Amino acid sequence: MNQSDQLVTLTTTTPHTLVRITGITPDHGLLRTMPERPTTAFGGPRFIDLQPDGNSFDLMAGLIKSK
Repeated sequence: MNQSDQLVTLTTTTPHTLVRITGITPDHGLLRTMPERPTTAFGGPRFIDLQPDGNSFDLMAGLIKSK
């Protein structure tokens, strides 16, 4: 099942951040996401790369949350 382009909620931020899964990073295999409302203060889209560090990826519920 391809999970790319799916919208999920990053619940470890305040306020929660709606992000879109864009794929896997080529260097370390992290889950790459991009905020639905990207910050362009640094001249382009800002990616948020996620790694399994005690967080739970609940893609079926559309959430990324801490355990």
